Amino acid sequence: MISSTFTYGSNGMQSAYQGMTRSAQDIANASVAKPVAANSPANAVHPVPAGEDMNTALVGMKQQQHLFNASAKVFSTADQQIGTLLDTTA
Repeated sequence: MISSTFTYGSNGMQSAYQGMTRSAQDIANASVAKPVAANSPANAVHPVPAGEDMNTALVGMKQQQHLFNASAKVFSTADQQIGTLLDTTA
């Protein structure tokens, strides 16, 4: 039972890490400067407001952070349970 708890915690942390990576990539893509219209001065580049995409990515990043912290707590609790069992049987 405790080993499955370790598995759940570990899988949750891995999933959250992958989600944070996706959100970070979305944030980077949303904030990249893009060329302006053809009638602008030559080589003009202005950042395009990210708007909804940036907000969604930032919220996603925060959600993944909470998921990672919760999964780390599950992992830590399982570790404490094993320590308690070893102390009790020793």
